[in-house]
Amino acid sequence: MFERFTAEAREVVVEAKSQAEARGHSSVTTEHLLSVLVDHTGVAGRVLIQAGLTRTALDDSRGIDRAALEYLGIDLEQVLSRTRAMFPDQSARLPLQGIRFAAESKKALELALREAIRLQHRHIGAEHIMLGILRDQDNRACRLMVKRDISPASLRTSLETEIRAAS
Repeated sequence: MFERFTAEAREVVVEAKSQAEARGHSSVTTEHLLSVLVDHTGVAGRVLIQAGLTRTALDDSRGIDRAALEYLGIDLEQVLSRTRAMFPDQSARLPLQGIRFAAESKKALELALREAIRLQHRHIGAEHIMLGILRDQDNRACRLMVKRDISPASLRTSLETEIRAAS
């Protein structure tokens, strides 16, 4: 299946694994995939931004108030980087190869393949990964969207419209 992934889609998967590792998580969830897609410059990223799902919104949903930290002169990325440097044994306990995909992420990636087939595309792009996440709404990413008053169903409709327009 991964041979059908575009370079862009592979990048999303690799970056999601890296984020899981950086956060000390033992598995890659759909939330990690969503986090990467929000920063993505492709169709999926554009649709997420238009829907109001931004890096700041994701962080706020996780209980991280970047604005408050910035007001206090705290750079969250710098803190995380220094923490990893101070406790290398903690970050080393979860090597990138050892991080597994949670069942929901595996399902989302399998559904991405089905979405590509349904749309009669020969490749699996980042937009298909996003469609895979949205197809089964019982995952962390979709629950996070609902928490932010973003409808996964309407987001899916917008994304499909953008994909068709780009084709």
